[in-house]
Amino acid sequence: IPPEERAKWDMQARQDRDRFEREMRDYIPVADFGDDAGDLADNDEGGARKKVKKDPNEPRYFASAFLLYSDATREKVHADNPSLSYHDVTSLLSSNFKEISIEERAHWDNLAAE
Repeated sequence: IPPEERAKWDMQARQDRDRFEREMRDYIPVADFGDDAGDLADNDEGGARKKVKKDPNEPRYFASAFLLYSDATREKVHADNPSLSYHDVTSLLSSNFKEISIEERAHWDNLAAE
């Protein structure tokens, strides 16, 4: 990646990290939900581990332009290619995303920036 483009992405990552830290500063966990140590909690009785409930109000990281694009177009791509596996559909979405016009790419980048 050229240094100018790398600087753009580094700045965007820094801005998102700052936004996330601001949201986490104000975030107060709800007592009914488990800690953020992971998806699974140890069972004191020595049995299988149980899934920890996640707080739906916890701040999340942003969705990238590609993630928004793939969410919006995955069903159509899968309908056009029903024999493809999930992995193959994702690969096709990736190649389609790389080939979209500059104007359409700007649209997805703007949605991701919101």
